[in-house]
Amino acid sequence: MSAPQAEPQLESGECNGIQFCGGQIVGCRDNQQDRYAVNVHLNGVLAAVADGIGGIPNGDWAAEAAMDIVRTLHQVNPRPEHLLSAAMKMADEKVRSFRNLDVIGPGTTLLLAWMKGNLLEFSSAGDSLIFLLRKSASEEKKIQFLNPRRLNQYNFIGTSSDGPRSRSMAVEPGDMVILATDGLIG
Repeated sequence: MSAPQAEPQLESGECNGIQFCGGQIVGCRDNQQDRYAVNVHLNGVLAAVADGIGGIPNGDWAAEAAMDIVRTLHQVNPRPEHLLSAAMKMADEKVRSFRNLDVIGPGTTLLLAWMKGNLLEFSSAGDSLIFLLRKSASEEKKIQFLNPRRLNQYNFIGTSSDGPRSRSMAVEPGDMVILATDGLIG
C-alpha cells in the first residue's frame, strides 16, 4: 500500500525584480530524498535542488545537508564570483564528513542556480535538470533544456572528486527557469 500524498510545500518571493517560487510534492514514497531551497543572497536569488542517492544509506540526509549549506550561505558570505563553487565545495565537505571507512558514504545530486540581474549561472553535480522557458517576440513560448546531465551525469556530492560543472548565460525579462530532480520526468 502506498503512503497518501501530502499537500505541496510551496514558498515564493521577489528580489530585485526576480520572482521565485519553490515547491515539492512528496508523492507516495515513505522515504523522500528530494530537497529544494531558495535563498535571497547578495541581491540575487540562489536556488537549489538535490536528490539523495537511493540504494546507499542516508541519501535523504545528504540531500538535506546540501540544502542546509544553501540556506546558510549568507553566514559565510563568499564573493559573488565564487558563490556556486563555494556552495558546492561546502556541501561536498559536509556530506563527506559523514563517511565511514567501513561503509559507502551518502551522496546526493546538487544543482545550483544563481540569478542576479540578467545573468543566470548554474552548477551541477549529478543528473538533476534545468529548463529555460522563454517567450519570444512571436508570442510563442520556447523551452530550452539546459542539460547538466551532459555536463556531469556521473558525479555526485559526497561520492566523487571530479567536481561540478558550471555554465552561465543571459536571461531576459519574462524568462522562467525551472530546476528539477529526475523525479519530474521519471
